[in-house]
Order: sequence, then C-alpha cells, then structure tokens
Amino acid sequence: MITLDRISYAYPGHPPVLNNLSLAIKSGESICIMGANGCGKSTLARIIAGLTAPQSGNVHIEVGNLSAPANTGRATRPVGILFQNPDNQMVAVTVDKEVAFALENTAVPMSRMESIVIETLDAFGISHLRHRLTTELSGGEKQRVALAAVMVSRPPIIVLDEPDSYLDEAGKRLLTDALARMHASDRDLTEIRITQYPYVAKQYKRLVVMFEGGIVADGDPNRILADEKSCEQVG
Repeated sequence: MITLDRISYAYPGHPPVLNNLSLAIKSGESICIMGANGCGKSTLARIIAGLTAPQSGNVHIEVGNLSAPANTGRATRPVGILFQNPDNQMVAVTVDKEVAFALENTAVPMSRMESIVIETLDAFGISHLRHRLTTELSGGEKQRVALAAVMVSRPPIIVLDEPDSYLDEAGKRLLTDALARMHASDRDLTEIRITQYPYVAKQYKRLVVMFEGGIVADGDPNRILADEKSCEQVG
C-alpha cells in the first residue's frame, strides 16, 4: 500500500509542482498517471521512489511486514524506478554487468549472482544481449536492459517514468512485451506508469490525471479520456 498524504514540493524560485496532493495505491495495483508537461508527474515519481523528499506532507509505503515512512531513504524503500532515458541510469560496460550491478548491494552471494543474472536476462527475452556493450544497444534494447536491472532484485513496487519517450514503434512493442513478462512472473507487483499516450493509459484499469500540482481525475481511463475537460488537462 502506498499512501501519499497532502504532499507538496516546489523547486527554488518556482511555484509548487506538487500542491497538497493525496493518493492511495493498493498493493498489487497497476495504475497510469497522465498530465501536461510541468504538472509534477516526474517529481511525484521521484518522491515515491525515495529519490526526492516532499517538503510537506507524508509518504507511507507498506509491503507485507515492511513499512517505510516518508523520511526513509532510497536504500530501504522497496521501489524500483525506470527513467525516460535509460542512459541516465546505466553504469556498466556490458549488459550482464549492468544487471549484476543491481545485486551487488543485496545479500545475494557471489556464487548465485551469475545464475540470477542469466535467469533475469532470459525472463526479459534479452539473453542474446548478455555480452553486448551497453553503448551499442538500440533505444528499445537499452530500455529492456534497464528494466531488467531494476527488476533483478524483485522490488514489490516499480515506477515507470515515461519509459517509451525515446523509443520507436519497434522499441515500444519490445517494452510492452517485457512488461507483460514482468507481471507474469510476479502477480503481486505494484506498477505506477507515467505516460503521455492515451493508448497506453487505456491498457490500465485506473488512470490518475494531474493538473497544476494536484489530481483532477481518478478512475476508469476510457471514461476519463472521453471527457473533453480531462483531455485538455492531460495536454
């Protein structure tokens, strides 16, 4: 369960990008968030992931017996995040080392690490990329590798911040396939996806629309996107 209670955030010299926002997301739920550029979507994603702290309000994340309050840092928050541009989160030279890097700060023994990496690459359909240089990958391949690196440690919550922004149509199909594999392997996974595409939003059961730092619509995507005012606020 993710609970955001009246959170606010402003960058220096600018009006708040999040203004007294409240949102609850159930464990195992998959939701989509839309809104015009500058409405606070990416800031919200960073706050949920523990990369940015709200300036007011509270964040509470509860997964099983694990409870993480608002002042908990990224290291102990059970959230994985995938950014718009995979180059912003890749750190290793080869694909297998990129995925392995995510395990180095966990309790996984070195003797098991290689087999877990191989299993993860296979699960995301990218075993053939194992020894490739990350700099030689296409945009779609990079995004799938980045997603595999996020999911290798099996976080119960994942935030996808416009992961298809840099992808062509083939890359988008590959990403969709990778996400389907991800949910097939973990039915209890909580997914929060930020997008600018209505066709993506319609793949989810719940759509949240943000406008000027707050939430203006929350519910069935087809109903919301059929409303003229909501479409204007989505941008």
